[in-house]
Amino acid sequence: MIGDAADCLNPPCWPSAPVILAVESSFPMEARVQPSALDCSRLAPCVFWFSVGLLLGAFAIAAQGAPNVASLLRVGSRNPLIAQIERDLGPVHPRDETGHDGQLFYLIARDPLNAFGTAQRLAEFDNNPPRYRYRRIFYPLLAGGFGLFTGRQTLVGMILLTVVGVGLSAVATADLAHGLNVRGGVVLVAILNLGMLLSVMLLTSDALALGLALVGLALVGRRKTGGALVAFALAVLTKEVYAVVPLAVAAVNMWRRCSRDALVVAMSLLPCVAWTAWVWARVPYVPVTAKNLGVPLGGVLESVPRWPALYAANGAQIAAAVFAIFVFALAITLSLIGRNTLLRSTVVVWLGVAAFSTSLVWSIPTNVARAFAVLWPLGWLLWAERRVPGR
Repeated sequence: MIGDAADCLNPPCWPSAPVILAVESSFPMEARVQPSALDCSRLAPCVFWFSVGLLLGAFAIAAQGAPNVASLLRVGSRNPLIAQIERDLGPVHPRDETGHDGQLFYLIARDPLNAFGTAQRLAEFDNNPPRYRYRRIFYPLLAGGFGLFTGRQTLVGMILLTVVGVGLSAVATADLAHGLNVRGGVVLVAILNLGMLLSVMLLTSDALALGLALVGLALVGRRKTGGALVAFALAVLTKEVYAVVPLAVAAVNMWRRCSRDALVVAMSLLPCVAWTAWVWARVPYVPVTAKNLGVPLGGVLESVPRWPALYAANGAQIAAAVFAIFVFALAITLSLIGRNTLLRSTVVVWLGVAAFSTSLVWSIPTNVARAFAVLWPLGWLLWAERRVPGR
C-alpha cells in the first residue's frame, strides 16, 4: 500500500527526491532531529494550526453581520419549504428569491434518507436535480445527526463542520509544507483562502471537502494509507468532484508503475459509488435543467468576459473575481514549472475540471472562487517548494 510498501515509496516507483513530498529519498519527517512548528505529527503544532483555522472560520461566520443565526442559511423567498425552516429556526430574513445552497444542505440534513419527500420539494425550486444534491451526503448527514437533531442543532452542526473544515485545511497545509521543507509564512498565506471562507459564510460543503482532501494528501505524504483512504472517501462523499484528488494520486502511482497502490487509492471512491447507487434507487429522477460540465472552455469564454458589466458595482464579486483570476494564473504557471509531481498532477486535474465547467459554475465569481478553492493552497505550496534551496 501507499506508505507501507518501500518498493513503491522509493525510486523508481515513487517520485524521486526532487519531486515528491520528501526532501530525501524516503521521508524527511522521519529523519529530522530538530522539531518543526509545521510538523503536525506532533500534538502542539497540530493543535496550533487547527486553532488558527478554527479562529479564521469563526471570524468568517461572525463578520457577516447576519440579522440572526438562521439567516446564515440564505433561504430564498421562493423556497417551497421556507415555512418549515422558519418553524424550526424562526425568521430567516430572505435576501432574494433564490438564496444559496446552505438552505438545501439544511433541508437534506433534516431528511437525509428522503423519508419525508424533501427531494421532491427541492425539485420544485432548485435548478440542479435532487439526486445531485443528495449525492453530497456526508456534510448534511453529520450536521443533522443522521436526521435525529433538531433544527437548531442541525444549524449549529453545519456551522461547526464548515469551521472544522478550515481547521483541517490549516493542519494539512502546514504538514504538507513541513514535508516540502518550506517556511511557515507560506502556510499563513495558503490558509487565507477566500474561496474556502466563502464556503464557510454560505454554509456549503466546499470547506469540509477541501479540508478532508488536503488531509488525505498530507497522510499520503506520511505513508498513512488507511487514514488517507478514509479522508479521501469522506471528501468525495462531501463533494463528489473531490474524487479528482485520489484519482490524481492513483495516476502518479500508475505512472510510477505501482498499480497496486493506484488500486488501493482508487478504492476510496467506492463509498461514493455505493451511496450514489442508493440515491438513484430511492430519490426520484428529475430531468436535468442545468449542467455543470460541457465543452472545454465554453463556460469560461461565455461567462468571464461578462463579469465587468455584471459585477462592476458589487464589491464581493469583484474581490472573488480578482481572487479567481490570480488563483488560475498561479495554478497554470505552477502546473508547468512546479517540481512536486504529486501536487502538480492534482493541480492539472483540477484545471481540467475548471476547463470543462459550464457557465452554471463560471457565471458568478464567488461560485468560481469557492468551487476551485483547492488551487490556492496547492499553488502556494508548489511555488514555495521551488524556492527551497538545494533541491
